[in-house]
Amino acid sequence: MTGTSLSDLESEKTMRKLLTIAAVMAIAASPLAAQPKAELDGIPQALARDDITIADMIERTVHVRTDDEGTIDWTEWTSVPDNWEAGGVIDDLIVGQGGDLQYVILSQGGILDLRADGVRVDIERFGVVGDADDPGEFFVIYIGPPAELENARSYEGPAEGQTSATSQPYQQGAQAAQTGAASGPLIADMTAEDLQGMPVYTSDGERVGEIGQLRLGEDGVITHAVVDMGGFLGLGETPVPVSLERLTVAQPEDGGELRAHVDMTEDEMRQLKNEANQ
Repeated sequence: MTGTSLSDLESEKTMRKLLTIAAVMAIAASPLAAQPKAELDGIPQALARDDITIADMIERTVHVRTDDEGTIDWTEWTSVPDNWEAGGVIDDLIVGQGGDLQYVILSQGGILDLRADGVRVDIERFGVVGDADDPGEFFVIYIGPPAELENARSYEGPAEGQTSATSQPYQQGAQAAQTGAASGPLIADMTAEDLQGMPVYTSDGERVGEIGQLRLGEDGVITHAVVDMGGFLGLGETPVPVSLERLTVAQPEDGGELRAHVDMTEDEMRQLKNEANQ
């Protein structure tokens, strides 16, 4: 019997490696590896990422599907398909007392006969589709038929000279707590616009800045308010993240503008600012 030479064994080993590599490449190129994403991100989940902010979401057009034929491959969107039409524009987002995003305020536009002052729609009825050609771009869609939006509950909006949040008296003290049994640090029915730009005061009554961005956790709930401290006319400000658990929103007894109060002194906030600058 003729033995197998060393060169024959090496050739066989090389051939097996080549076959393995070819098999892996074939699997990667197969339709199985290119299946569309099974679920869309909702608006809160999309905002939990670093590349999309609440400011990016405001004034974004919402697209509504005009038929129910065929399946959708969300991974191939580079523009809005022909069977989708504009169903309105996002005016603002309503935030719950615990920092959870609850509703979208959708203004008039597109194929729907919406009220001029918009409608309030459950935020879970919206999805976010990434642009396949531009990772930094995205589309917002309504998950459901147009008729659902037509029947949406109207958002009345704030009374003249007031914010959209429910008025609650301001209590002096180390923590400006809300009256009643509050279920979170915020006031019911606040909007993102109410929060962003709100003045921030310390436990010793000093104004140290205003709320800039809002940061969300993986569950889509606001975890931090970024307080912009220092600077002049918006220049040279230092963003200082403050946990929502250390912040309370209240209104002065005289009915003035809403304020955010942190359970820290001015010195403690200055220390956070110094750490942020390092």
